[in-house]
Amino acid sequence: MEAECNAVAAGRKRKEEIMQPILAKMLEVFNRANAEARKLDEAVARHFTRIGTNDANSTIVQRNFSLCGGCGGMTTLKELRRGNDRNQGNGRGDNRAPMKIIHCESCSPGLRLPKGVHSAMINPQNEPTKCPICNYQVITISQGDGYNGNGYQVCPKCFSDAPAEYGGAATGGDFRCFQCSHPTCSLASGTSGDGVEVFPCSFCEATGATGKITLRKNSKSHVLSCSNYAITGQRARCEFTVWLPKEASSISVLEDDRNGNNNNASCNRCSSQNKVVRKLKFKWKSGSVPPHFGREYVGCVLCDETLKSDFRVSIPQLNQVQVRGRSNSTPRRVDAGGRGPRSAAGRGGGGRGRGTGASNAGGMTCFRCNQPGHFASNCPQK
Repeated sequence: MEAECNAVAAGRKRKEEIMQPILAKMLEVFNRANAEARKLDEAVARHFTRIGTNDANSTIVQRNFSLCGGCGGMTTLKELRRGNDRNQGNGRGDNRAPMKIIHCESCSPGLRLPKGVHSAMINPQNEPTKCPICNYQVITISQGDGYNGNGYQVCPKCFSDAPAEYGGAATGGDFRCFQCSHPTCSLASGTSGDGVEVFPCSFCEATGATGKITLRKNSKSHVLSCSNYAITGQRARCEFTVWLPKEASSISVLEDDRNGNNNNASCNRCSSQNKVVRKLKFKWKSGSVPPHFGREYVGCVLCDETLKSDFRVSIPQLNQVQVRGRSNSTPRRVDAGGRGPRSAAGRGGGGRGRGTGASNAGGMTCFRCNQPGHFASNCPQK
């Protein structure tokens, strides 16, 4: 290929003469490497032990834990013993939680699981709930063992080997069921527009880093969050998050058409020569909004007054202090059903809005460590 490129550079051949043969050869090499990928696994296995196969470095937590998607047998839930592996747990010394994995003795893959209490998911027919992509039994993650959230589901195979065709390419890391966009799985709630940059991250820009704000859907609602949110370790992850209205049944990012025409997909007010800010399209749940809104709404989260005033969409600001609680004199929006909405204040610079009764002595919360009583500029973890 290099010789052919040199021939084009020297004027002996035209680009059109060499492109098709080179592309055909590259496709042949790719298909062969893909078909014989097991050879790389076999070569590496001669020098390294597969995770979970060495009983001296692991403890069995539960046998016959979940269904293996590779051979159809049952996996064993194991806990890796603490050692010099800094990738175990959260990387905070002795306080880190040991990593748990599932291991299949028949086909021998060891698949790591996220922090939390693990249980194999069963459907109403008392059968294993299986991932339609890889056939592994879905694992439910519950609060405990280092995890303090509200729970979610993961496929143990997709968690580490994210399927690019169903939104895995946009995550840049661990992949959970609520991020997946598989059309037949009831647990998959990924959004249209995953990975599309809505606008550049101002938090990352202020620190000299590069991040993009993308639309995602977590276990609670749709959010706009930074692509650097999942990055941990020596570099603090970016906490820029905008919580979007729960009244929306679906939210998508407006994109240019196939010919590259904008078609009003970006905001003329907020976009500039060096920055594109894309609009979002909201589809409201039936009865969740007054009739005058219509069933669909298109707006820019940065400047649209309707989203800010009626749906309490708040954009976090760097070093913004979160004041917990709300004055009784603050007006409360009521939707078509007569219910007041949750606060949709952004997290990160200002955090999510909290209801009355949640307060702290200083009336402030640091967005870096989420602890009360100081500004982010004076954070001890800075």
